[in-house]
Amino acid sequence: MKNFSFNPVDGFIYGLNFRISKSWKTSNSFSLYPDIRWAFSREQVMWRVNANYKFNGLKQRQLFIKTGITSKDISNGGGNNIFLNTATSLFLKENYIKLYESGYLTLGYSSEIVNGLTLELSAGYEDRRVLQNTSDFSFFRSSKEYSDNTPVNIYLAPGSNPDNALHDQKHADFVTKVTYTPLQKYRINKGNKIPVGSDWPTFNLTWQHGINEISEMRDKSVHYNMMRFEVYKSRSIGAFSYLRCGIAVAFRLVAMVTQTTPQSESPADLRSVHDVESPRALRPLGDQSDRFHLPGGQSHRRAQRSRHAQYSLQDFAKRWASSPITPG
Repeated sequence: MKNFSFNPVDGFIYGLNFRISKSWKTSNSFSLYPDIRWAFSREQVMWRVNANYKFNGLKQRQLFIKTGITSKDISNGGGNNIFLNTATSLFLKENYIKLYESGYLTLGYSSEIVNGLTLELSAGYEDRRVLQNTSDFSFFRSSKEYSDNTPVNIYLAPGSNPDNALHDQKHADFVTKVTYTPLQKYRINKGNKIPVGSDWPTFNLTWQHGINEISEMRDKSVHYNMMRFEVYKSRSIGAFSYLRCGIAVAFRLVAMVTQTTPQSESPADLRSVHDVESPRALRPLGDQSDRFHLPGGQSHRRAQRSRHAQYSLQDFAKRWASSPITPG
């Protein structure tokens, strides 16, 4: 079931993934993680490839690359469960995941500075394209229609300003992450340093500068800076299982619009940053600022929670038992 899913944008999806690794006597290693899937309704190959090259095992240094073309949840902070969304779509014809197509490339480098202190630098580019529903399939309720592939957002409601409609956009970002675990314990095996935990929690500070370029808008480029601070503690609770608890806070330092204006326009027609119709539109979304830019800066995940309860297995069972089902 891990490689199988369904949504009304892609239709049925099936794929496979695997890993290729190579190690050298110098303790350097290379790993490649391909993932390829087929969207049956959209008739589109979706693929992802992650790769990393590890060297200087005592400093845990590595170069990494992530690239691919695939559909992504606009709320990519992890607020929706793919399996449960597949179940609600096929049995209740209710879809809560709103998708866009992402063609992306990320390059990065990380290294340990001193014991427990790690620095990671990365830069990424993403071509984001708006998608529409392509499938109306469901086991039941064939007469019911799926909701549009549009997030719940007050600026996207019927009758709102058409300038706020979703558009294709290009995104670029530069990210710096500093992670520190005090008094980190470790062991060394064949020239590689292997962390084995600490009695202290881990502290993580992330700075991200992002640019969203939307060609259909007069104010084409949305720039922002985001800071995120997180404290968490992981503990092993059994074979291959970990429990992670933590708290995080994020805030934006700067948000501005770079205007590109034809020379034919008069000054009276120009809108300054302070005159933009919806200043909130300049804000990145929530604490995961690399997600698809929505008007009003309203997180799709947050708005979705305000309108739809997030499903759990128990919620789905209750809904299934109490809902009258009309066979297709």
